[in-house]
Amino acid sequence: MLLLQKDEVTVNILPKNGALRIYSTPGNASVYIDGNFVGITEINKGLQINGVTPGDHIVILTKSGYRNQSQTAAVYPDMLNEINFYLSKIPTNGTLSICSYPSEADVYLGNEFIGETDDIFTNLAPGIYHLQLWKEIDGSDPNSSSFEDRLYNYEDEIEIKVGEITTIFANMEEMRQPTVMEVKTIPNFAEIYIDGMYVGDSDIVLNPIAEGDHTIYIFKPGYSEYNGTINIPAGGLSFKMTLTPVCDIGKLLIVKSNPSELPIYIDGKYRGKTPESVTGLDVGRHEVRVKNGETEWEGIIEPIQPGSVTAYADFSQEELTETETPAAEVEENDEEDEEEFSEEDLLKMYGLTKQDV
Repeated sequence: MLLLQKDEVTVNILPKNGALRIYSTPGNASVYIDGNFVGITEINKGLQINGVTPGDHIVILTKSGYRNQSQTAAVYPDMLNEINFYLSKIPTNGTLSICSYPSEADVYLGNEFIGETDDIFTNLAPGIYHLQLWKEIDGSDPNSSSFEDRLYNYEDEIEIKVGEITTIFANMEEMRQPTVMEVKTIPNFAEIYIDGMYVGDSDIVLNPIAEGDHTIYIFKPGYSEYNGTINIPAGGLSFKMTLTPVCDIGKLLIVKSNPSELPIYIDGKYRGKTPESVTGLDVGRHEVRVKNGETEWEGIIEPIQPGSVTAYADFSQEELTETETPAAEVEENDEEDEEEFSEEDLLKMYGLTKQDV
């Protein structure tokens, strides 16, 4: 009898792999599985990844301008698992929600009409805005106390923040009758403030604006400010103002040199090249230096006369000189022309003796 020996054989059966198809809205998103980059989704087609081992996997999608999103995906042998991603945009603007009484009022944000109240306004750039609400109710309204039209108004300074909703509940106030006001200035592009609120730069037409008294403030750098009260009649008003330049003593320094195109330093700060008119100097003592290579001209000016002061650096002379204002020269010349008289000469001129004095 023959006995046969059986050999034992161990066979490891590997599980079959599966596949994933990733869709994203919007497309062109980068796909990472368990931290490894595997590709980019196509629009309407997505991205299919084959040969994925069975089990749970972490899928992450990234796209510039959108928030990262992750999901856990289960993979089964010989099966295709489809996953959808809906990416949310990273906000760069803010939102404004406005309710008002009366409702359906016109909304102006920074003097720009954007719609009516009881609505939500999206994609607003962040920043500080002047908000105005206007509502006109026809005089035939049965709730009206008279047959005249009524105007309601609301104004405020608001801030729009990135990714946030700014909510306004406006209880509007009844105003006087609306009219029109035109503001012009010479020169123009001056800042205009009505009743303490900035309304724009001149020349500007304010429509509507309530009739009656209003404060007006006008500001433009380099010119005197205007602050006053105006009365706007029912027929409107055209307001014109010529601004006065601010011209303080010693504000202008003219620096010249021979040769020209040399650097100028005033009180140690570079202020351009000759010839140059330097503004914005205070009345008082200032050090002026002009450099020509290794040679330097230095002068001290102390403006005391109205108008301009001229400093002249002449490098063609052996001794460099400084020229003051013409007015200063005249005053110095007048002092030099005065004749000096002795005590005896004065007595003779007036027919007096020492005993008479």
